[in-house]
Amino acid sequence: MKPLTGASFLWDDRKNKSLDFWRQSGKIVKMRNHKTHRLSDMFVKEEKHPQLELIVKIVNINYGQRNKVLNSCRTLKEYAKFIAMIRENQKTMILKKAVTKAVDDCIARGILKEFLIRQKPRVIEMSILYEYDAEKQREFDREEGKEELLFSLIANALKRGKKYNEIAEFLQVTPDQIKKVEETL
Repeated sequence: MKPLTGASFLWDDRKNKSLDFWRQSGKIVKMRNHKTHRLSDMFVKEEKHPQLELIVKIVNINYGQRNKVLNSCRTLKEYAKFIAMIRENQKTMILKKAVTKAVDDCIARGILKEFLIRQKPRVIEMSILYEYDAEKQREFDREEGKEELLFSLIANALKRGKKYNEIAEFLQVTPDQIKKVEETL
């Protein structure tokens, strides 16, 4: 998979590793208008009737989407247009120039005009500070993957009746790490 850049939203639903809307190597990957996630889908141990349930509806607010949220809030719709302008500018220019041009164009067109006039330097600074670092993301993903693998190995060893000292010696982990996994099973 090509590295993600300018991620608007990241979700790892552990079942199919779905990524919903991203710009991938300069290409926008389309997301449906919304998606619903349940906290209980993330539980290690599946429960038929969880004592705690959180349901989150994620709404695609990319400019051009037809949804009630985007159309009912002028500021949000203008923000979506601003982001779309930055993305379009980035096709032909570096990030700082793309953001600066989008800010200037928005002011000229009356999009977020008052806010951008007052906060122009800060908006530009914040936009370029968040420039996506693919190598840092890959390192983070590797570390997260190692933790998930170690968790699975410990859990499987415990389910097979292995003793703490056997698991600790074989996987080079501490008894505390094993206990934390055991508490979740």
